[in-house]
Amino acid sequence: MFEIFRTKLTRLLVKKLGKRKPKPWTIKDTFFAIVTVVITFLMIFMLAKWTKNYEKKQLENSFMTIGVIEKLQPRASKTRGTEDRIFFFFVKNDTVFHRTHALDTGKISELSLNIGNCFEVKVAKQDAEIFECYFNKRVDTIIDKNQYTNHVYNTVFHKMKFE
Repeated sequence: MFEIFRTKLTRLLVKKLGKRKPKPWTIKDTFFAIVTVVITFLMIFMLAKWTKNYEKKQLENSFMTIGVIEKLQPRASKTRGTEDRIFFFFVKNDTVFHRTHALDTGKISELSLNIGNCFEVKVAKQDAEIFECYFNKRVDTIIDKNQYTNHVYNTVFHKMKFE
């Protein structure tokens, strides 16, 4: 009984779905598809442009401080290819901010960076996430991060690497 019902149902579905042909695209469908793609790319472009302008405006109102290299990862893997990753910290208002900076592959050896090197960092006053590193402007000094009690890390995994 169940088998007969199942075969009849499958024949009916094959009969109905087999006759249905895909509807051809009209000019209206094509127009809306093109407009949707253009609007999507325009929104992505505007968001990227706004972010870049925001960072530029924040760096105009900034201060210079000293950054110290904590860890170097030459040829660290990313989604496609590799990059040189630098883990460093700087002090702002008695708080140590631990940050990462990515460079092109081979820049660590080209700039001859070592752990413990100090360099100038330009940090935005309102947002410590926005900074510019000047690895070619070396500073001869020693900063001990252990004398500060407040430490701010990028993520929990970043914190686990250094504690």
